[in-house]
Amino acid sequence: MADYPDLAQVLEQLPDGITIQDRDFNIIFQNAAMKEAFGEHVGSKCYEIYEERSKVCEGCGLLKAFDTGKSNLVHRTAVSKGGSISYWENACFPLFNAEGDIVAGVEVCRNITDRVSLTQELRDRSIELGKLNDQLSHNKSALLQRTDELEAAYSELRETHTRLLQQEKLASIGQLAAGIAHEINTPIQFVGDNISFLRESFEELISGLRQFRKECASDANDSTEISELRTRIISVLEHLDFDFLENEIPLALEQAKEGLRGVTDIVLAMKSFSHAGNKELEEVVLDDLIHSTMVISRNAWKYEADFDLELATPPLVVKATRNELGQVLLNLIMNAADAIADKEYPDNQRGRIRIITRRKDNCCEILVEDSGCGIGPDIQKRIFEPFFTTKEVGRGSGQGLSIAYNIITEMHGGELSVESTLGVGSTFIVRLPSIA
Repeated sequence: MADYPDLAQVLEQLPDGITIQDRDFNIIFQNAAMKEAFGEHVGSKCYEIYEERSKVCEGCGLLKAFDTGKSNLVHRTAVSKGGSISYWENACFPLFNAEGDIVAGVEVCRNITDRVSLTQELRDRSIELGKLNDQLSHNKSALLQRTDELEAAYSELRETHTRLLQQEKLASIGQLAAGIAHEINTPIQFVGDNISFLRESFEELISGLRQFRKECASDANDSTEISELRTRIISVLEHLDFDFLENEIPLALEQAKEGLRGVTDIVLAMKSFSHAGNKELEEVVLDDLIHSTMVISRNAWKYEADFDLELATPPLVVKATRNELGQVLLNLIMNAADAIADKEYPDNQRGRIRIITRRKDNCCEILVEDSGCGIGPDIQKRIFEPFFTTKEVGRGSGQGLSIAYNIITEMHGGELSVESTLGVGSTFIVRLPSIA
């Protein structure tokens, strides 16, 4: 055994603390690790040094080893040399003399402060995660509730937008009603006058034809009687002003037909514009839509402006909801008519509204130009805002351009912009995706 180090050297080199106490809990040995942690205290009570107590610790592992004669494992807190609290795992077992009596006890002490700290940190983190999970669950419930509220609000917003769109359409119809009535009244009056003329002419013709029939029923055998009959017929024709009726009756019929055609066009245009229509996108021929919108708005611009069309050939076709796109065109035409009415022109000079359709950059464009008063730069930034208007009360709700912008951008994925020079005029540009 001389070749091996003695037991004291082994104990000194161990990384765990070794402390030996007698039956009265007096420290009789400390290895280097124990001295490093608590200082050298041979002869002192272990409970005073390690845990700063005045009596044997509750749950003392060494006391249990003395009572049972068996080893045990305990976990204790201790006050280290620097005064900090540390955590220890102590293996305690008794030492016996030759007679088998317990004379002392040994504690092998392993510092588990880092492990306890980690465990505590994990426990704390677990508690925090639990709280976070509870918070997330609460937030999830709140988010779901908020989502339901937003969906309900969005649904209400869409319904409100639909109502506003229909109200704007009805307002446009109301604004145009008097003009449309006038537009219808003019050809109707024209038809009525021509029908009165035809009725009077018809009565005269029937009267003359009856007289012809009477004359033709008489017997005329000699040349003198035939000559007199011819004279009377010529007299009847002159009385009827037959040449005039022969020319005017076909013309009156054609004019009446034209007047009825004009009324039909207005009625069909109004029916098309005011109808609720299909909300799904469909193929719309721009020429047809522009012509019908121009017809129903005619009374709003015919006294102030000339209307020009420069439509692409062949006619452009877009994917759109016909009625909503018609509402946009009507709003832009009415806006142009108002801008022209607000501008002072020299005598005998009229304003001009021009609609151009063209294909550009794989898009279909509709340009609504006017020679009106124009829009200043500051106002241009706000013209598409809801309820914004520069018109006096009664001339506009401030929703027309806002609704037009929403219809083009939101419902059709297009663009609506304006180019304007104050005092010169404005051009509104509608850009819609082209059908390939």
